[in-house]
Amino acid sequence: GHGRGWYVFYGLALRARCVPSGEGNPAAALMAHVITKLPLESGKGPSGTSFEFIMCIGNVNAKLVWDIILHILRGRCPKEMCGAFASARLVACPKKGSNDLRPISIGEAWRRVAGKVAVFLLRGKAAKILKTVGQWGVGVRGGCEAAVHAVRLALHQIGPLGTKTEYGHDGKNTGSMNKPITLESHLALPVDVSNAFCNLKRVPMFKAIIKDLPEIFELARLLYGQNTHLWFALDGASDKPRPQSTQAENDTDLSEAAAAVLLDIQTKFRWILCVIGVHQGCPLGSLLFCFGVLAVLQRVLLKFPFVRIPSIADDMTLVGPQLDVAAAFVELKIGLGEIGLSVAAHKCKAICATSIHPKARELLEAAGLSDENKSFPSDGIVLCGAPVSADFKVSENSPVPYERDSLCEIISRNDEGNAKIMRLADGQAKYLIVRYCCAARDSFFLRCVDPVSSELGALKHEEMVAKMLAGVLKFPGGPPENDTRNPLYWAFRQARLPLRHGGLGTPPASLIRSSAYYGSLSLTLPIILEYFGEIGVPDVLTSPLLGPLIQLNPLTISVDAETA
Repeated sequence: GHGRGWYVFYGLALRARCVPSGEGNPAAALMAHVITKLPLESGKGPSGTSFEFIMCIGNVNAKLVWDIILHILRGRCPKEMCGAFASARLVACPKKGSNDLRPISIGEAWRRVAGKVAVFLLRGKAAKILKTVGQWGVGVRGGCEAAVHAVRLALHQIGPLGTKTEYGHDGKNTGSMNKPITLESHLALPVDVSNAFCNLKRVPMFKAIIKDLPEIFELARLLYGQNTHLWFALDGASDKPRPQSTQAENDTDLSEAAAAVLLDIQTKFRWILCVIGVHQGCPLGSLLFCFGVLAVLQRVLLKFPFVRIPSIADDMTLVGPQLDVAAAFVELKIGLGEIGLSVAAHKCKAICATSIHPKARELLEAAGLSDENKSFPSDGIVLCGAPVSADFKVSENSPVPYERDSLCEIISRNDEGNAKIMRLADGQAKYLIVRYCCAARDSFFLRCVDPVSSELGALKHEEMVAKMLAGVLKFPGGPPENDTRNPLYWAFRQARLPLRHGGLGTPPASLIRSSAYYGSLSLTLPIILEYFGEIGVPDVLTSPLLGPLIQLNPLTISVDAETA
């Protein structure tokens, strides 16, 4: 029956004996879903196989594609070919606002499709496990926004200075959550991990996978169970080929043609041996990393039950009572070191709505934070790319200065890049960049910053998109003026409509900022409440009497005072 078919389908990676064929086949339905979602013109792996090639095969014989993917999910690959199949092409991308480079690996198209299938099947189970430690980087819709809202919410709460007495404190200002003696503002501490994905030890990662997610163990072992090569192309052919570290037994039997091809590869490419970490760019990369650090986070949270760690992969932020957070940071730093990860303490920031207690500051300075490195900002921090301030919002109509100014500054940084886009000769390429990059780029900020604080940034973003859209439509003189008698004015207004309403999908940011922000809150608040529990949640939101009386509207949250 259908139930048994879906049950077998869910366990195909371990237990399936055959793949049913014909219409109604869940495997074919899955492949159709995954293949239609593959990005076009995506980067190619070492062999040059593209997603388009797999799509063409799927259009002719979807079962053949599924059989190949199923072999990969089961880890079935000749031993001699495992290293080559798991290899990847290396691309160095500059980090934004830094001179450092971010290594991005582009694996073979087949392994990437298999990884997407595995993540699609198991993201729900993985998210359920990872959400227990506040890890929202896998299988959680709106995870980045949830992390930003959660940290901002925690910063605006008060609690005891600490819940333990072994910090060396005199005990006068230390209480418990049930009987607090002194209340202090909570502390937030984003943790910066150096080169996290590339330095993670694989043994704890495999232990967590085989314990909590055995369905993908064979696939993970195929991709990361041996040393792999990362290939990168030289800017120009080298006169001297790289000497081989080892020589195959039958290298002397190579034909002249094969030897010429090998020499050509050695003069155009270089490679490095990858023995630790996971590949940035691999569909399984984030999932494997999150499970690799899972045991460390569980240990820290077990020791400090009043601390929370909202995280997006390696972007972890400690929030909670000040002394607890400071001690938990030291414990987390030690735990991450045990699995090969190094915390860049000089890049970490500690922020509080009022002032950091001297004892908490002393613990943090001993752990590597300092005033010289600006580790104790007073205005705010940038979390997941969005500004977060510790200032209290005085009223609904008053902006938060740090978030307002930071958002305008972030949007202004793109002026140089936007000018280059405007000079593109290809109108279709220009529109695609404006629609899917420029117009959508800052929508994340609108979802993370309240509409009053984001008003100036939204207007600046709207003006920038309008100029670029006018260039795409080849309007003389830029965006037309507000003149209802001008037909170009109405054409431009139609172009600003969403795609489903006949426009080009670039709605004005000033009009959607309120719905974007409160829509994000509506989406992420259940996730935050599930993880935070009673910590950092106003009683009015959870009261069985007042909860039903709360009326939500696009601009504010109000309570019917007379009825209450």
